Amino acid sequence: MDIPRRTAGHRALTWSVPAALVVISAGHLASTVCVDLRLDPFALLSAVLGVVGILTASRLAVARCFESRLAARLIAGATLLGAALSHTLGLPGSDPLPWTGGDVVIVGLSTAVIAALAHREVTGNPREL
Repeated sequence: MDIPRRTAGHRALTWSVPAALVVISAGHLASTVCVDLRLDPFALLSAVLGVVGILTASRLAVARCFESRLAARLIAGATLLGAALSHTLGLPGSDPLPWTGGDVVIVGLSTAVIAALAHREVTGNPREL
């Protein structure tokens, strides 16, 4: 019986997804620092995504269970959807927002999280991520 060895690529994939989730969540939380959450429902949604993202990243780093991978996919997908809608159509009652460097980084990290988690499903290796 051949025991699968942990490779450098496995270690990088194991820690890159939680690290990317922490950066995405920090971006959500940083965008709500100077906003009154009672008056802006979109800032409140961003703050909730930030807190849930931090909790998901910690659970994903420790357990790598199905539920934490599902939550990571949902957070990354919500981030992508929110960025696409706010920068193309605009938030309800406002014009489309201009793209900034931070927005591009957050969208790139969200795409990378979804791709890394999809890689695990395609390879079918339960020990990987």
